[in-house]
Amino acid sequence: MDRGDIKPGHQHAKVRLIVGANILLLLAWFGVCGIDSAYGTLREANLADSVGWGVYLALFGSTLFAIGLFFRGLLQRRRPPSTCAGTATVTMLDGVLLLAWCLALGTLCLYGLMLGLRGF
Repeated sequence: MDRGDIKPGHQHAKVRLIVGANILLLLAWFGVCGIDSAYGTLREANLADSVGWGVYLALFGSTLFAIGLFFRGLLQRRRPPSTCAGTATVTMLDGVLLLAWCLALGTLCLYGLMLGLRGF
């Protein structure tokens, strides 16, 4: 199969879609619901552990998937320059977006660790 029929922006749109969905999931979990009231409601229904692990797996699993897609796109970009013209800017934008998301997720994990160490 000839790999020349793949649209250059198609791979990048997937990375942006995954990172955007992660941001919306995180905002919905922490922002709109209010984590304390949502956790209290889930704990009363005995769903706190299941939903907590589900959100954890969704955030980290999709982040790892987006990182894999990004690096796959970088490896595919090693073709001759005529087949991937104009994708350098898009790749850099996706790389910065993915890096910012990973830093935000890491910061959130460190914040949760600090809260756990203080006994909250």
